[in-house]
Amino acid sequence: MAIAAQRYRLKHDRFPTSLAEIDDTLLGVSSNRAAQLTDPFNGNPLRYKMEDTRIVIYSVGRNEKDDGGDVDFDQPPPPLDFGFTLKR
Repeated sequence: MAIAAQRYRLKHDRFPTSLAEIDDTLLGVSSNRAAQLTDPFNGNPLRYKMEDTRIVIYSVGRNEKDDGGDVDFDQPPPPLDFGFTLKR
């Protein structure tokens, strides 16, 4: 989804406001939209969060709890959520 969000940005000159804005053409040739939008830890939709300086696309992680997009690996303790960030 992070790659699809970057493709969206290149096409529209902005990031999508939600994952719903990303159409199948941006997901890739052999895409399975449902699988790409599903959190592997709890089966719910992936989360998408727009912040002032970044976009966070994440799943809940092993604890199966939404910890608000805690995906920063650069400082201890390890992040509680699992995901990617894109600079805005």
